[in-house]
Amino acid sequence: MLIQAVQGHIQESWEVLIQDIHFYFQSCNHVIVNHIFRESNRAVDWLAKFGLTIRSTEVWNDQVSHRDFHCVLVDDNLGRTLKKRAA
Repeated sequence: MLIQAVQGHIQESWEVLIQDIHFYFQSCNHVIVNHIFRESNRAVDWLAKFGLTIRSTEVWNDQVSHRDFHCVLVDDNLGRTLKKRAA
């Protein structure tokens, strides 16, 4: 739904978020908005789920790592993905 809203195909109640996304797009030379199944982009999926567990403001940088996240990055780098579950 988010991709459809960003592309202007549907209108959602979170119009402010869509406006913010478009604002950030203006600073880019070329933007392609695409859906990628979470099974093929495990690092982003892991970060999103991890972000939901944080109860306070926390900053990550290149000196802070998480063992589970490192394993996901290694698997992604080696081309290991999960099979898409049937809907």
